[in-house]
Amino acid sequence: MSLGVEMELQIIDKQTKDLVAGAPKIFEKLGGERIRIKPELLQAMIEINTGVCDTVGKARADLMEQITVLRGVCDSLGYTL
Repeated sequence: MSLGVEMELQIIDKQTKDLVAGAPKIFEKLGGERIRIKPELLQAMIEINTGVCDTVGKARADLMEQITVLRGVCDSLGYTL
C-alpha cells in the first residue's frame, strides 16, 4: 500500500486575521516553486503535497517538513497559515 496527501493552506495576515494574497511574496522568498510547495489558483492559498509514502507516519512527517518551511517564510512576512 502507498499513499500521498495534498493539503491546501490559506495565507492569513497575522494582525488583521484576513486572507492575504501573499503567495507571490512567499515564492519570492523561497526562490520559486518547489516540488512539494506549489501555488494555487487563488493567491491567498498555497498547496503542499507529500511524495509517495508507505505509512501514514511518513506522510505526516513529509507534510510537517513542508509546513515548517512555509511557517518560517510566513513569519518573516507577517503571515500565518
